[in-house]
Amino acid sequence: MDISFDALTGRSIHRLITYKEKVWVHDSVLDDFLDLQKECRDQGYDLEIASGFRGYERQKSIWEEKVIGERPLYDREGVLVDIDHASESEILEALLAWSAIPGASRHHWGTDMDVYDKASFKDGKKLQLTIEEYIDPDGPCFEMNQFLESLHDPDFFRPYEKEGTGVQAEPWHYSHVKISKFYEQNYTKQIFKKNLETLDFSFAEEILKNIDSYFERFRP
Repeated sequence: MDISFDALTGRSIHRLITYKEKVWVHDSVLDDFLDLQKECRDQGYDLEIASGFRGYERQKSIWEEKVIGERPLYDREGVLVDIDHASESEILEALLAWSAIPGASRHHWGTDMDVYDKASFKDGKKLQLTIEEYIDPDGPCFEMNQFLESLHDPDFFRPYEKEGTGVQAEPWHYSHVKISKFYEQNYTKQIFKKNLETLDFSFAEEILKNIDSYFERFRP
């Protein structure tokens, strides 16, 4: 079923289209993804979407589950954080390394997706979305990742291709070039500030205190 959403805040305006059960993408992105999927299939890879559109509530739940230890929380070195003994600043920096701030996720736009090689996950093996799965020669998504890098598809790019001071490198995260550009250009600091002031999630107040720095580092 098609639904509507506000691509800048994760609430309702623009059109989403159902790709598969519980997976939605922007209605102007799907055809290009299917073309890319076919190119992968022709090479023997089963390109699939692990996560497409995520609204605010879903992004918040991922964020909060990491805060309370219901999901594993890793630091920038990939080391599991001991929630019970870590400081608030250590928890926040670990959160920001791998999770977008609720209200500031590219997944809110429907233009972005986490992809994997479904054919490599059989016999109960589960996708973890770790760097090793994509860059380790023995990783289940390594070969498909190598093919995608060599393909240079004009419709998609990886916004988190390299490590920096913001979100860590995510070889699984693909974004539609043309459609995402509109949202990038229109996501302002004012929108970021309004979300921090009105959306209820852990560390929102702390981020708001240093909004210029966090906006520079973590704007979508």
